[in-house]
Amino acid sequence: MKSCLYLWEPLCKRFIEELTIIKGYFLERIYPVFANIEDEVEKYQKDIWEDFMSTPCPCEEMDIDPSDFAVDCIEAGIEKYQILSVMKYRNLAMWIMCLCQVWEQQLIKFILDEARHCGLKYNDKDVSKGFEFTKKAFELYGIKFESLSCWPGIKELRALVNTLKHSEGDSANKLRKLRPYYFQWEGTDKLEVYGSTLLDDTLNISTNDFINYYNVLVSFWEILPETMCKV
Repeated sequence: MKSCLYLWEPLCKRFIEELTIIKGYFLERIYPVFANIEDEVEKYQKDIWEDFMSTPCPCEEMDIDPSDFAVDCIEAGIEKYQILSVMKYRNLAMWIMCLCQVWEQQLIKFILDEARHCGLKYNDKDVSKGFEFTKKAFELYGIKFESLSCWPGIKELRALVNTLKHSEGDSANKLRKLRPYYFQWEGTDKLEVYGSTLLDDTLNISTNDFINYYNVLVSFWEILPETMCKV
């Protein structure tokens, strides 16, 4: 009897729903927290100034020039904006990585569960290779990732995630070729300037990228046939 992978419709829907929940929570619960950081900074500066001005006779008792404190308020606002900006960036990066890692673990679970149903067991050393293991496993059943219409997006997503995790390296060089825009900043490579991908808001990623990658991963499950047999 030929060994096959069976992607039952309810299972396919469950995988897609897991990804959809991630997308929904990020866009509806997390992203709005950082949607108006300019307004938050303005309020922060205003609160500092009002607190200063409400201090009884601050200039006489503390010998402080209000104009000097106004400069301090501006500097405090700039610092606050920088903190919020990098946290907004890190949250987006984190959720993109989460989306990708959940999908990759779906692949592993699907392959191992199907093997178990057939009484098969993969070598632990092979399984530990993660994505490369699942990629080769699917090829045994006639599914070559490179031939799928969603592959360019998946390839780019994985390069982005590895760049976010490891900063400069092979993945960053691959990503520079796939999406040079991510690195561009006033004619300079932002990763070369900052030297990290998480300590500063280095890569020009956006919520649109997050949504596009979600669509790519959903399309992966949607285009797979229900039955995939060993070739």
